[in-house]
Amino acid sequence: MPAAQSAPYLPHEIEYTRNITLELVEQHKRAWQAKGKKLVSAILFGPLAVKEYDENINLLEIVEGYPPKGSAVIHEFESTRQFPMYGRLRLRIVSPEEFKSAVTNQSPWIASVRDQNLILSDTREFAKKLLR
Repeated sequence: MPAAQSAPYLPHEIEYTRNITLELVEQHKRAWQAKGKKLVSAILFGPLAVKEYDENINLLEIVEGYPPKGSAVIHEFESTRQFPMYGRLRLRIVSPEEFKSAVTNQSPWIASVRDQNLILSDTREFAKKLLR
């Protein structure tokens, strides 16, 4: 049985998770700004983006100024307790340059973003233009 049908999730649970993910992105947008960085795009991808259940909530954030120059990549957001979701959040953060490079080089993870996505935030249609 496909993963999308492995759990008896109801459409309202899927919609709730999609909506709370959007709220999370809005909070991240403010948090990035407070750190002197800019959320350029946020993309929900995978089955949840097309209203199917999956235990993984795949979220890509493209952030200008990430990672800080001269430092290692770190997880900027460690807790989502205030955003209870049906599933596990898998947050991937990349810089605009890394995203452009991944699209240009047809990185394997870009295929899943390209196939099933819901753009939640996109300054100047940055991600949309590249994913065409």
